Amino acid sequence: MAIAWFATAAKQGADVKITNNNITVTSSGLEKLREINPAFENAGNVLLGWDSDEQLVAIAPSDASANAFKFGKRGRTQTSRTVNAAKLFEAFGVPANGVTDGVIKNVDGVAVFSLTAPKEVAPVRRGRGRPKAQPATE
Repeated sequence: MAIAWFATAAKQGADVKITNNNITVTSSGLEKLREINPAFENAGNVLLGWDSDEQLVAIAPSDASANAFKFGKRGRTQTSRTVNAAKLFEAFGVPANGVTDGVIKNVDGVAVFSLTAPKEVAPVRRGRGRPKAQPATE
């Protein structure tokens, strides 16, 4: 008899999340970073770069230096990592409230992810009942 076991889907769909001035790399994103460059396994610092033409943020493992950002562990299980990227956003004029596509890609051996401007959201209608009738025009 073949038994098929139920397994819940992972809740994290994004590899990267941007919140205020932080870049958070989720556990799935960290796996992709390790595939691109095995040095991410024990990296305590990273270098961040910005491609203004493609709206891409690049990330690479680094030794402690003046240009490196701390790549700190985060969460209860400490499977995700966070970077305070406020200096990067300020230096290149990148909007800190940007939205990412959440996918880390390998571009010529460098890990990158897209950063795009927030999309316009239709206003939420507040109130109860039907909308007010518009006056008839003659």
